[in-house]
Amino acid sequence: MEKPIFDDFWEKTAKKEITKTINAARLFKTEPKENDINFRDTVYSRYQCERENFRKKTGIAEGNRLDRHKVSAFFYAAFVDNTDGHSFNVFNSRNVRLKDAEYIVTHETAFNVVCGILENFIINDNEVEASYRKYVENNGLTEPKLICFDKINVNNQTSYKAETLKQLILAQKEGKLSVSLLAVFFSAFERETINSYELAKAAVNLQSNP
Repeated sequence: MEKPIFDDFWEKTAKKEITKTINAARLFKTEPKENDINFRDTVYSRYQCERENFRKKTGIAEGNRLDRHKVSAFFYAAFVDNTDGHSFNVFNSRNVRLKDAEYIVTHETAFNVVCGILENFIINDNEVEASYRKYVENNGLTEPKLICFDKINVNNQTSYKAETLKQLILAQKEGKLSVSLLAVFFSAFERETINSYELAKAAVNLQSNP
């Protein structure tokens, strides 16, 4: 990805989500490890490294286009910083760093940023149905439903996003977070969105032709 395009994504999506993350921290002090411009440029450098390493490992030639799920995966991996696991510092009221919270804040922000980027790719993809692009523009991505086996204890219920983030954080701690893993996840996420779109379109067609 060319730097001007990356910078545009950063301004439209990443910067907003980073601001939301900082403003949402009421009980803790949350701050990026770097200022905005340095943070952006660091993530871009990591993004390029992830991209080049992936091409070398898979043998995909430089001229061959990579799909949006892999591009999203590059961005996620770059944002969460595979060197030490977090892009934010989180402190409690006694100014003690909360390392587990740093993982959570970093991954949740990365997730929100990448969903915004993936939505942008879909909305601007002229090779897919215009009605599908409009659906994503109006509704965003569809989060898969989580199968919950504990129907008695409501407190144990969680969301697909929350459970996925737990697994991605664990994968990173174990050194197993990879672009391939992330790309499969984002591909499945869009597949769920397509299913929701097709169901909505079928419902409209049924109403129009009872």
